[in-house]
Amino acid sequence: MLLARKFFLPRFVVPRRDVRRGMGLLRTLSKEEEESNGVAAVDLATFQAVNEPLLEFQSGSEERKRVQSALKRLSSQIVDVPIVVGDKELRTKEFGFQVQPFDHKVKIAKFYNASPDVVQNAIDVSLAARVKWEKLPLAERAKIFLRAADLMAGKYRADLIASTMLGQV
Repeated sequence: MLLARKFFLPRFVVPRRDVRRGMGLLRTLSKEEEESNGVAAVDLATFQAVNEPLLEFQSGSEERKRVQSALKRLSSQIVDVPIVVGDKELRTKEFGFQVQPFDHKVKIAKFYNASPDVVQNAIDVSLAARVKWEKLPLAERAKIFLRAADLMAGKYRADLIASTMLGQV
């Protein structure tokens, strides 16, 4: 059984626009195959993840300027972090503040404590969402994660780096 599984590895389909050829993440179909069905197939047996390029953040570089700008902006505000259950944001009367580990006088985030009822509601909502998630085709789930990866590597990269720097020693 295990030997047979080796030869019948799963395949899934990803819409053409989501194929990340430049990074070498997904194998694309030939032009003829692509034109016939409008999608690119991904062979999970040959899938290779490729790391993001390392940025050096040298003095005067664009990536360094973006992170410095994000550091300045994020360190001058207190981010409100609500409890999120499903599509609802909850704020309780019990809350606390995250401070910069290297400067305890500077608050960087306000967070809320969940009651046992809120936690149970979150568990119930999560279990219901799990059923829906598991029914999604693998290609749709992969599409969501690839989109999140693109956002983290692009639009939100400087903010993620800056918020990590502010929250660590």
